[in-house]
This record gives sequence, C-alpha cells and structure tokens, in this order.
Amino acid sequence: MKRAVVTTSSSCLEALGLSQGMDILRLHVNINNVDFIDGKNITSERLASIMKTNLKSVARTFPPSIHEMHLLFNDLIARGVTEVFVCGISSKFSQTLPMLEELKVHYANRLHIFVYDTKTLNIAEGALAYEAKVLIEQGESFENVAKKLDDLRRRSEFLFTLSDLDYIIRNKKLSAPAAFVANLFDIKPIMQINQIGEIVAVEKVRKLEKTLTTMGKTVEKFAANQPAFIYLTDTGHHESTEYLKYLLATHFGWHDLPVIRVSTISLANHGLMGTGIGVFYGELPHIVKALKK
Repeated sequence: MKRAVVTTSSSCLEALGLSQGMDILRLHVNINNVDFIDGKNITSERLASIMKTNLKSVARTFPPSIHEMHLLFNDLIARGVTEVFVCGISSKFSQTLPMLEELKVHYANRLHIFVYDTKTLNIAEGALAYEAKVLIEQGESFENVAKKLDDLRRRSEFLFTLSDLDYIIRNKKLSAPAAFVANLFDIKPIMQINQIGEIVAVEKVRKLEKTLTTMGKTVEKFAANQPAFIYLTDTGHHESTEYLKYLLATHFGWHDLPVIRVSTISLANHGLMGTGIGVFYGELPHIVKALKK
C-alpha cells in the first residue's frame, strides 16, 4: 500500500519550501482575461506587482480543470499510489473539493481518494496539510487523520482586515453601498474565517489603529496561559504589516512575530490592502517547528 498527500496551491506550503512529499493541485488566476496557473506562471509576488502597476487590474480565481485533476490522479496511479489524502482549500472559497468529490468515483477500483475540507486557506490550510503528511507518514488511518485535523482547526483562529475596500468592490466581493457607508465612517471590518469555512465580518471598528488593536486583543484571549504560535500575514502592502507589528509590540509586547505571505488565491480575491493575524493554541501543529527554523 502506497499513500500520498495532495494539497491545493492556496496552502502557501510551496512558497515556504514546506511542500516536500506532497503533490500540488494548482488553482487558476485570471487577470484581465489572461489565464495563469498558480505557482507555475503566477505567484503572489508577481500578482502584487501587477496590482501595484495597474491599479485597475482585477484578478479572479478558478479551480483546476477536470483534465488537470485526471492528470494528477493518473500520475499517482503510475507511481504506484493506491491511497491519496487530498487536503484542500475551503469549499466555501473554491469549487475544487466538490469537483474532486464527484471525480473520485471514476477511480474507485484503482485509487482510494479521501477528500478533506480544511475550511480555511493560506497558511492555516497549509498547517493542516502539513499535519496530514506527518500523521500519514506515522501510519495513521485517513479517518484518524481527519479527526486530528478537525481538532487542530478548532484550536486556531485567523482574523484580517482591509484598509481599503475598493478592490473587493471591483471584484464584486462587497456591495458598493456597504462599502460607501464603511468608507464614509472610516469603518474597518474585522473578518474571520469561521468553523464552517466562511469569511464573516465579526466586528466593525472605526479607525485602523483600533481595528488592529482589537484583533490583537482577540488573539491574546486564545493565547493566554497555554502554548501558542502567533503569526502575521502579508499581502504585499508592507506598510500595513509593519504598522500591525508596531502596534502588537507596543500593546502586547509581541516582538519578531513571523510574517507569512498570503497565497496568490487569497491576494486575487481580497487585494493588496490587507493584513491579518492568526494563532494556533494548545497542542501546536508540527508545522510550527518548521516555521521556526
């Protein structure tokens, strides 16, 4: 029995050099009607450069094609793989996993495919995929791996905000009237990926400094009196990230927090003007040691 782990390109693992031993299912990004394959001919750095150069550029994301999925599974079969654990982006953000669920019946007699919905993205998704790889290498059953990933996901939080809502309006992720009210009153919504994998606004705060400080206070509650790994995410608008680092150091004494670049997929959907903070707490995932090296 030979087993494999597949993650989606939205996991950030490839950019961090932590995707060894995993196969990557790549999502697509369409920029000004030109199709790109995530991690092949577009990266978050290149997309950020395009956005900065052409402020009217809008990117949209798409799942891998059925043909690309078939290519991956047939390659796994050719390599002697008999069981594959697919650990991918939230089905609320992409149709990738629902497509895989439909496709896997075609391989029922040749390849056992277990599809796990991380209900998240970026490094939070990557941490779960990395954990799956470690557990499977240790001989855990796919069912036990899924249970342990569920527990790990429950012990994590991720919050982010956007200092400018113009991009998500143009990308039709937020209605223009709602954005007008937010901009009029200088409201910076705090958004969270909830436990069912949706992005929801959990609080609307006036002024960016108060918004970022509120995000820090939320993370502080989860990190108190137990092991915790706190990290920041960066979209390429480094000024926002540096400001968040300054506020967290000033208000909470958190210095030298790791900063992880968001995936191309996340950047395409939400734009440059964001920053986020995440935390794993309790029993920490295996990826923490790798990130600290």
